[in-house]
Amino acid sequence: MSLTNHRSHRSTRIVAVLLLTLEACVDAPFARLNPADAEANIEMRIVGGLDTARTVGQAIAFQLVTVPAVTGHIVNWSSSNEDLLGIDGDGVFLVKRLPTGANVTVTIKANFETREAVRTIVFKAP
Repeated sequence: MSLTNHRSHRSTRIVAVLLLTLEACVDAPFARLNPADAEANIEMRIVGGLDTARTVGQAIAFQLVTVPAVTGHIVNWSSSNEDLLGIDGDGVFLVKRLPTGANVTVTIKANFETREAVRTIVFKAP
């Protein structure tokens, strides 16, 4: 094989490998898993705790679950009514008082990067 043919054959192989690599990148849908990426496909839900609060002083613990599992990021918890349900720690809420008269629904939120998971709790009036 002459030097010219060897270089031509080598160039052809390099071009073929580059084309295959490019095709794999273009055709393969790569999962976007970076939690800071607003378009990442991350499912979130709040688990644990109770759906109904009836006792003053009761601690209710929740946990944010992500699929796929994402660790090492801060979750900011909030309550729509901190007079009834205050934040007592990471996913832990404390029943401060019960409503008078009608039942009240309180929403808790777990904010994670650009996402938010929501859950409601019904406070039963005595």
